[in-house]
Amino acid sequence: TFFPGVPTLFISLLHHPEARTCGLHKVKNFNSGAALMSSSTDTVVIGAGVGGIPSAFELRRHLPKQHRVTLIGARPNFEFTPSNPWVAVGWRTPADVSVPLQEPLESKGVEWLVHLVTAIDPETKCVTLDDGHVGHYDYLVIATGPKLSFEEVPGLGPDFHTHSICTQGHAVRAYAAY
Repeated sequence: TFFPGVPTLFISLLHHPEARTCGLHKVKNFNSGAALMSSSTDTVVIGAGVGGIPSAFELRRHLPKQHRVTLIGARPNFEFTPSNPWVAVGWRTPADVSVPLQEPLESKGVEWLVHLVTAIDPETKCVTLDDGHVGHYDYLVIATGPKLSFEEVPGLGPDFHTHSICTQGHAVRAYAAY
């Protein structure tokens, strides 16, 4: 957990004007790998679901062009979770309820990264990605959605005695068992 005591289903805008570097790491622009030395302001949105995608689009729409908006998500496609029951009973396939994100995001001027964020350092205003890249932000939106906690009830979940449709992968497994 990045922020102990803060619920995972959480959207927040953080700003720390006094911090300008990312610890001992050289600050990078995620996409180009070049040192981030521009006068632009950077907003990073973590989570490419029903909270993060609209947040990124709205920020891009309302902020000046020199303000960079980057969306970071774990998968290249948006998976429409309310359609998972249809996948679980075979009325739709995962392809029917998924949308590739790169073109719609980039066409609106939102930078898109398919990665997991492994660390957030609010003191230095940096996020670390699963490939080790470290990037700076001026503003941070955390829209990662819920964390499933099947382990809280012994035997619960798709790896034990129940099925789930909480993720597209779970819905596919439920359909296979249907």
